[in-house]
Amino acid sequence: MGFDEDVGFDGNKQIQGRKRPTRVDTLGLLLAVVVTAAHVEDRRGFVTCLERYLSRRARRLRKIWVDQGDDAQWLKDWAAALQQRHKIDVEVVERQGQGLQVEPQRWKVERTFSWMCNDRRKSRDDEALTCNSEAMIQISTIRILVKRLIQ
Repeated sequence: MGFDEDVGFDGNKQIQGRKRPTRVDTLGLLLAVVVTAAHVEDRRGFVTCLERYLSRRARRLRKIWVDQGDDAQWLKDWAAALQQRHKIDVEVVERQGQGLQVEPQRWKVERTFSWMCNDRRKSRDDEALTCNSEAMIQISTIRILVKRLIQ
């Protein structure tokens, strides 16, 4: 896959380039990441990211919170099959009120993104390949963990 195939434009979110669907735990630590072109639907990125996580034979995950944008019928069917195979519950977190508000559980993911954006290499998207971009996100997470250990 070349660089031109890995970038796109999402008209709804006004994002040019790439998206980074991630799975984090309740502490904000990275479990899985997938870098996709911006035009790839968020739901597809979510499924790809979760399938990558489960392919590593991870067994500790019991509940996943998703936002309302991930509330589609095919995704509900996929989540029902996932619940039977892996005993994982997918719960949609509803928006509460109007305007900018901290949504329940969503802030944990946003906090992780802000930690990673403090790393200069991730503040810009100069990687030619998505696998390199994924590796840089993992390196940023490792740096966060090392900082926590030495404090």
